Amino acid sequence: MATIKKLQTLFSKLGIDVHQRKTRINAWTSGRTQSAKELQEEELKDLCESLAAEINLQKKHIEDAKRLRRSTILKIATAEGIKEPNDWDTFNDFMLHKSVAKKLLPLCSIEELDRVILQFRALAQSNATSAQKAGTKAYYKQFGMQKPCSN
Repeated sequence: MATIKKLQTLFSKLGIDVHQRKTRINAWTSGRTQSAKELQEEELKDLCESLAAEINLQKKHIEDAKRLRRSTILKIATAEGIKEPNDWDTFNDFMLHKSVAKKLLPLCSIEELDRVILQFRALAQSNATSAQKAGTKAYYKQFGMQKPCSN
């Protein structure tokens, strides 16, 4: 059974202020009322279901955006040699100690993922510039060779 308290919680989760709540309730009841207390049981139940579906859709969009950003990070990390196939240890170590987020990839927010993408793109650009200079680690890496020992 849907309650007014549950409705208020759903409105809060969506970040809907008092004026917008009244507008939504007014639209939902076709202009009959603006108050949650005056909603009929069926209207209250249907509105709660609608808001819950909206929250789930919002969560799905956020998760899709995170997945896309994580994929971009992993693609760059693999290309730059930070992450090897089937080896997460070096990548996780990099994320914990050298990344701007200082946490594991799945725990990052969208904003943190955006900053990590910028960091990885800058790292890739730096490696590309360094690869133009003979004798650097990036120079040898582009040919799949180990840097010769200086002894």
